[in-house]
Amino acid sequence: MKNICIQLFQRMKYTKAFIKTLIVFLLISITTIFSGVAQMNEYTLNEFLGSFDTCTMFSTIIIIVFVSFTLGTEFKNKTIYYTIMNGYSRKEVFLGKFIGFLPYIIVLSIMQCVILYSVFAFMTPDAFFAQYVNHVILNSLAFTITYISYSILSLSFCFITRSAIGGIGGSFIIMIAFNILFFLLNLTGTKLFSFELSHLFGMFLFRFLLENTTDNVFQIFAIFVYTFLSVCYLLIGDMIFKKEDLI
Repeated sequence: MKNICIQLFQRMKYTKAFIKTLIVFLLISITTIFSGVAQMNEYTLNEFLGSFDTCTMFSTIIIIVFVSFTLGTEFKNKTIYYTIMNGYSRKEVFLGKFIGFLPYIIVLSIMQCVILYSVFAFMTPDAFFAQYVNHVILNSLAFTITYISYSILSLSFCFITRSAIGGIGGSFIIMIAFNILFFLLNLTGTKLFSFELSHLFGMFLFRFLLENTTDNVFQIFAIFVYTFLSVCYLLIGDMIFKKEDLI
């Protein structure tokens, strides 16, 4: 499994896929976050949150495309098939790729959180350090786990469909399903621990995490939900890939 991770790192270094992804990711994060700050001077906090929704939506899409195209290329070039033929089990290949992608997704997420909270700290230093700094780590962890869950989702669909298009398409279907679930739960007003359950699903999750920065219960529950989803995606992807005919 270690060699599989090293192979992925070498491929990233050779293709510079992560560098390209990082540049686009940072440009979108900086542009949308500062755009939201600029609008706050004229409007309200809702204008900033609207820009942040755009930021996290595109950030999630970038992560899905990054994982899907990297793995899709390996399937297209038969790299993964050759790895299995060299004696590695399918589980080792699947988990090796997951572990290999993990540090890249964590770096992207942390960098976005650093940009976001640096802006907050600069805008309101006294209020920020008095009220929010103790919750930043937990909130950033919730952000990171959410991004990781979408990266695992695209990874699993790539292994199931053995293509980049399958990874992207399957992930988008789940994203749409989550937003439908968000809408339905929002209609019912279902609540848990005093917050609406709908806040956990759909692309507005990041907005609600930001709005509820000091609500540790909401953050912890979001972390639990998306950790559970990540495990489910991994198990389903691994289970189906082990049973596929690779010929």
